[in-house]
This record gives sequence, structure tokens and C-alpha cells, in this order.
Amino acid sequence: MSKETPINDIQQTLSKEEDDIVNSILSDLNENQGEQAPSQPQVPHQQPEPQRPSPEQIEHMQQMQQMQQMQQMQQMQQMQQMQPKEETNDEGFVQKLLNGDLKQPIIIAVIAFVFCLPQVNKVLLSTGISVFIGEDGSISMIGTAFKCLTIGILYYLFQTLQK
Repeated sequence: MSKETPINDIQQTLSKEEDDIVNSILSDLNENQGEQAPSQPQVPHQQPEPQRPSPEQIEHMQQMQQMQQMQQMQQMQQMQQMQPKEETNDEGFVQKLLNGDLKQPIIIAVIAFVFCLPQVNKVLLSTGISVFIGEDGSISMIGTAFKCLTIGILYYLFQTLQK
């Protein structure tokens, strides 16, 4: 969907700088036509004189230049508008990652880390429940399963309280 500007809405006057540009282009065209003429065999009175652009052609060229300048300005504005959005997208991505995708694994990792500390093992062994104590005095398989179940329950409670 491109926006179009009717030709009638385009300004008809040129600035001095734009007028100079048009005149330099026209003079370059006239010089190029003059340079090509000597390389060709000269036949007097048969070669037409180099044609100067008509006022309509000049006006058309000026309008084309104005349209190109307007398009360039629009492209520059669009580029400038897109740059700040990219910066905020980067910040938003990190926040979204921490608040969404990584939040649950981080919570589980912290709870599991706490339950792997030797102090928690000492508390579990100090309860004196023989099912949690292995033959060598360390935590048994049932004690480890109990710790895992406790981690799951704590995570569930944390999630329900958070909502």
C-alpha cells in the first residue's frame, strides 16, 4: 500500500538550489550532445541543432526530482522510527525471558539447590526416622524421594501463591 501524491498537489516553485541542479543537468546534457557531434562526420545543414528541453520537460524533471527527494525523506523517517523500537525490543526480550520462560526453571533450581545442602541432610537424619537413614548412616533412597517430593510440593505452593 503506497501513498501517492497527485501531481497537482506538488509545489510548482523550485528553490534556488533545486533550480541550479536542474540547470546543471541541462547544461551537462547540452555539452554531451555537443561533444558527440564532432566525432560524427559533419554534414552541414542536415544535422538538427541540439534540442533544448521544453518547459514541460523541465517541469516534469523538476517534479521527478521533488518526488525522489520526498521518497528519500520518507525512507529516512521510517529508518529513524524503527531504530528506537529495536532497542526497546532487546530490553523487552530479556525481561520477557526472565519473567516467562526462565522463571520456572530458576525457581526449581533454587529450591533443589537448597534441598541438596548438607544442612538439610543433617536435619533429615536428625529426625531419627529409620526409613530416611541408610545402612551406612547417609540418606536412603526413600529419604531422597522424600526430598524430591518436598521440592515438588514447595514449587506447587510457590506457583499457587504467586498467582
